[in-house]
Formats: sequence, structure tokens, C-alpha cells
Amino acid sequence: MRVDDGSTADRRRSENRAGRGLSPPYQRPRNRIGRLADVIVACSLLTFTLPLIVFIAVAIKCESPGRVLSRQERLRAGRRHQVLLKFRTTVNQGERDWRRGWRLTRMGQLLRYTRMDELPQLFDVLRGEVSLAELFNR
Repeated sequence: MRVDDGSTADRRRSENRAGRGLSPPYQRPRNRIGRLADVIVACSLLTFTLPLIVFIAVAIKCESPGRVLSRQERLRAGRRHQVLLKFRTTVNQGERDWRRGWRLTRMGQLLRYTRMDELPQLFDVLRGEVSLAELFNR
């Protein structure tokens, strides 16, 4: 008869959480340093760009009704889904022009041209859902 002291169940739980028995990424020393660097850089970038983010949000809200932010789902390595925040650059579905498909707003054209529609992804970096290296390597 085998007696389970609970360590097997604990090990099984940690394997399910981390996958393949590895420690979670944020617990490895190299990744902790990278995460710390991500948070420091994201906070400093947000400090400088926060007035711009507020201006863009007000401009989007004034130009067309609806949400300011939209969520974009992307497929990451290992077939994991990731939802990123972006500024909304198209008109709402209720205002859709069926002859031309989705229409970009005037502000949306500028945001996509300058790639400023991706500024809210800095909040995703702070939440730990994505690293700065992943954002810049696209």
C-alpha cells in the first residue's frame, strides 16, 4: 500500500500551472530582471506619453461615438491567445458603410500611420501579459 504525503499532489499542481514541470517564467532569475526592466521602461514611457494618450482618447471620443480602446486578439508562440489593447481606429459597427467595408476615422488614419494606436499596449506590459521585446519584434 502506498501512502501519499501530499508532495505528489503539490508537484502535479505546479506542473499544471507552469507546464512541463518548469517553474513559472517570472520566478526564473533572468526573467525577473527582464520583467523589472520592462516595468521600469514602460513606466517611464507612460510618464512621458500619458498626456498624448489622454489627448488621443479625447480626440477619438469626440470624433465618433463608442469605445476609445479596442481589443485585438493575437496568436502567440505555442498557440496561446493574447488580447492586446489598442486605440479604436475604425467607425463602430452600427456606422459601417457596407459598400466600402470598414472605414477608418480621420484620427484612425493618423494613428495607424504613426503607429500610435499601439500606445495602450504599454499597459499590457505593466500587467505582465507581454514584454517590450515581444512588442518591438513584430
